[in-house]
Amino acid sequence: MDVVVNISNTLAAVRRKDFGRTLILTSTDPSLNCPKDTMKIYEDLSDLAKDWPETTNAYKAAQALFSQIPRVQDVAILDVTRDATNPTPTELSSALNTLLDGGGIGTEWYFLVYADREPVPGDRDELNDWIGAQERIYLASSFQNETVADLVAAASTYVQNRTFIFAHDAAGTDDDEFFDAAFAGRVGAKYPGSVNWRHLMLNGISEPGYTATERATLENGNVMTYWKNPVGLLVTTGGMATSGFWGDLQRAIDYLVASIRERIWDALSQKDKIPYDDTGIQYLASLVIQALEIATGDPYYIVAQDLDGNGLYQVRPPRRKDIDPLDVKNRILPNLPFVATAAGAINKVVVNGILTEEYIEPMTGEYTYTSS
Repeated sequence: MDVVVNISNTLAAVRRKDFGRTLILTSTDPSLNCPKDTMKIYEDLSDLAKDWPETTNAYKAAQALFSQIPRVQDVAILDVTRDATNPTPTELSSALNTLLDGGGIGTEWYFLVYADREPVPGDRDELNDWIGAQERIYLASSFQNETVADLVAAASTYVQNRTFIFAHDAAGTDDDEFFDAAFAGRVGAKYPGSVNWRHLMLNGISEPGYTATERATLENGNVMTYWKNPVGLLVTTGGMATSGFWGDLQRAIDYLVASIRERIWDALSQKDKIPYDDTGIQYLASLVIQALEIATGDPYYIVAQDLDGNGLYQVRPPRRKDIDPLDVKNRILPNLPFVATAAGAINKVVVNGILTEEYIEPMTGEYTYTSS
């Protein structure tokens, strides 16, 4: 591969994918005549209902996804044909590999939601293993009758940045509101990095019946759920993958990798030549700077900024004279490093105040930052 972008963190395809699109994976009864083994994209429920009866989990998941505000533009569905007598989990990963191998629009999605609530044993494990090698995220649902201990045990087995388990005690029942798909719709409608995955309100998702102790166990075990906060709002807990890594940050990293990669590929393709000298190296560095600048502040908030709006990042291109002559001969720029401060998000606030009878001068003018 001629363009490799690696972003490591110290916080614990050529074409940029659509980072808001969700792929709903399902396997319906062939008698329903739903589109089989071909990904289809739908922009609304009325269009989707032509292929998917309202009784199908694919329809219900899409309904939960489209019910969020703001609303995503579309959703993709892949209905996988499975062996009627001896289905195996690898049927799912094989279907996903075939989809990606086909290229084009089949690669242009980011969130994976598995709509089936009576899966073949091992399906969730298989999808967790598969997603680990992808620049995508798997939003995994709990299943009917799974206990808090079961879910925490599953999370401790997966332990990776790309799998998120969503716990709701109505999952798999007639009251299933498709918590995973609703979350995909809510987050997918926002720019990567611009929405915190914790304290997030969702439409159509009721409060689970977990006790405070069970909710704490889920959160400590890196399993997301839903609860009514002290001011009476229903919001998500956690916000972390099974590894304990923040979901909004993982999506932001994936976006930044794709953004830098796309810019460099475009330059290599559009320009007749990028000379292997300091001017050429500086030009490539400027492309990285462009990506970082766009990721700073509104609307992404991926890279932190100071009060003057300056992005907290540095790009440090090497000089031609400092590069190994063998790399120069092979036309390889071995390292174009940068460092950036992640904007992250504030989850916990501590306010310390003093109420006194003394006269305190009122604050006037514009607020300015002061350090103690």
